[in-house]
Amino acid sequence: MAEPARRRMTFDEYLRWESEQEERHEFVDGETILMVGAPAQHEFIIQNIALSLGNQLRDSRCRVLGPSFKIRTAHSNIRYPDISVVCTPLPGRALYSSEPRVLFEVLSDSNTPRYMTRKMLDYASIPSLERYLIVAQHAPKVESYSRREGEFVEDEDTLGLEAIIELPMIGARLPLAEIYRNVIFELG
Repeated sequence: MAEPARRRMTFDEYLRWESEQEERHEFVDGETILMVGAPAQHEFIIQNIALSLGNQLRDSRCRVLGPSFKIRTAHSNIRYPDISVVCTPLPGRALYSSEPRVLFEVLSDSNTPRYMTRKMLDYASIPSLERYLIVAQHAPKVESYSRREGEFVEDEDTLGLEAIIELPMIGARLPLAEIYRNVIFELG
């Protein structure tokens, strides 16, 4: 079935509209974007990240949120990162946060470079965001962007199952061996 013609909405209209939808939709520049499903490999990686960080942050003020939780950008767009770490108080009925500290996206075949560039610009607009990580699905590789002197800059890629991602802003570290635990990389 084809998606209905897009119409522009306000942020509040979007929140009301989306609460009545069966699927998740990001909200970008007044329009909605349907979020498509992901393969098992994508989900395994998300679960591994959430489990590792959740265990490390259990007794801290930071919380790990999964792919169904919304993040509001400074442009009043809504995104659904695969993993969010929020360290500010969050009421149990909150529909979104505007103050993530760390965000993770797991690449999928549907994530085009243009889409990911736009998404990164949205995330970079969030003043509280200190680290944005893009996790490859088909090889042990993580691209990382950090806020330095107000700008989002690309860090050196983290490669290989022996590597560790340090996340001092939340008091955690994430070995790539944990991210990719029980993940089978398919050749070719």
